Amino acid sequence: MQPHSEKIHKDFLEVKARFKETREIISTSDLEFDPKFRQENPSMLLNWIGGEFGVSNYITPLNQYFDLQFIDQKPDNEEVHVYDKQGHRYYFIACASGWQYCTSGADDILMYYQPETKRVLFTFDWT
Repeated sequence: MQPHSEKIHKDFLEVKARFKETREIISTSDLEFDPKFRQENPSMLLNWIGGEFGVSNYITPLNQYFDLQFIDQKPDNEEVHVYDKQGHRYYFIACASGWQYCTSGADDILMYYQPETKRVLFTFDWT
């Protein structure tokens, strides 16, 4: 695990240095693309802001520590409401792709917020 962690950290520092130079977030995997392609298809800093997030593989192991309520809003896109063991609901705030910021990473880094306790929950979705 240590070599992988070091590689990802080194790559993140390279992305950070490229940002200081170019004012663009360019992941190492995007370097192979022509600059014109990158200009026409810029990196998205956030994939989703607010609303609800659908069911995906992030629910495990989240379901071991939180109570999940599945809301069937639309076919093929069931929503998930997250509650702590005391019944406080966590609200979905945003998600971002981890791989945008280094050579590899989570498909989605999800952020939830619980207003009464002022706690933030981060979880990760990998497909």
